Amino acid sequence: MLKRFWHWLKKIFQRLFGRKANPQPAGEQRRLELPKQPIDYESLFFQLLAGLDGGWNRGDVKGFLLAKNIKEADFLAWLRGFGERLLASSAENEELARRLVRLQGMGELGDVGYEIGVRLLERGVTNRRDAEDTEEDESATDKAKVWFNKGYEQYNAGDFAGAIASFDKALEFKPDYYEVWLIRGVTLYHLGEYEQAVAFFDKALEFKPDYHEVWLIRGGALDYLGEYEQAVASYDKALEIKPDYHEAWMQAGCGTS
Repeated sequence: MLKRFWHWLKKIFQRLFGRKANPQPAGEQRRLELPKQPIDYESLFFQLLAGLDGGWNRGDVKGFLLAKNIKEADFLAWLRGFGERLLASSAENEELARRLVRLQGMGELGDVGYEIGVRLLERGVTNRRDAEDTEEDESATDKAKVWFNKGYEQYNAGDFAGAIASFDKALEFKPDYYEVWLIRGVTLYHLGEYEQAVAFFDKALEFKPDYHEVWLIRGGALDYLGEYEQAVASYDKALEIKPDYHEAWMQAGCGTS
């Protein structure tokens, strides 16, 4: 009775939990294989660089990779990707670049490292030049603004000769400063130098063609010169840019001075 009960209970457990394989004898059990840990190539790379700093030669590098059970082809593939990430980063990495350059002479590994190092150093030089150029541009712009403000004060005070000298100084620092070209022309306009004024208005328009106020003032100067067709064309240009520009409509409607 007890034996039948035991078989019945065993079947219930098998239905509930499934059949379990019979355990193999100890000698036949398969060894449990642990998953391989990913290789920390970056750490190995910096160990390699430290070795080179200590005087390693090409043989030492190969021995290092063999000791770490690293295939050189796999390490090269990682190094190329690492180099692309460095170059894509905004960080300078100048010290690392110099160390990479010192890999030269270490076979293909050295060639790849040297190329990455040179590209990093070249990028660093370019970035520094760009930064210096930007600083120079900002400094020149600041100086131009100082001279522009001084000239504007002189213009308002009626010191047209002083204003012209200040505006010319501003243009030395920033030749594309179209507001200066405009007010320099306006100053000449007030002095009755209409032909010269037009030349300065044209220069302002060279840098900012959609400056509708300049087209209007330019038309006025041409009007004084008797260049009526050109004056009307200038007013029309102002209206093309700003159709609701009432002053331009008035001047265009007059036709002549």
